[in-house]
Amino acid sequence: MPTATQVGRLEADVAAHRATAAFGIASTLSGESGLEPKRAWRGPVRAMVNWMMAEGLDRYRSVGLPQPTSKNSVAAISEQGFRAYVDPLIGEPLGGDDFSWTAAICLLMSDAPAQATRRPGPEPMTTT
Repeated sequence: MPTATQVGRLEADVAAHRATAAFGIASTLSGESGLEPKRAWRGPVRAMVNWMMAEGLDRYRSVGLPQPTSKNSVAAISEQGFRAYVDPLIGEPLGGDDFSWTAAICLLMSDAPAQATRRPGPEPMTTT
């Protein structure tokens, strides 16, 4: 169980990340030398990370951080579709389309599923 000091440091870190990313918690802060916002693990925002942070902070009664994080993520997903990740600086959707863990996390973060626009896919296979 984290101490109050540890939770306070985490809240400060989350606030710093939120200040540099329009759509949630980025994996790398803007301005850090390793930032590559269009690469999978050096800067983008992922719905899974936002959900884990919101859940963890909510369990320790962090005031003001979990709900906005979830709302930002659901808003981005609703607008851009179930993409794998988002550029934290400009909000460009990146990675795979119709990413299942993004869809699953969207359901967990909202009372109703996001109304993301699906691309037409192949016809379902049938067996005879």
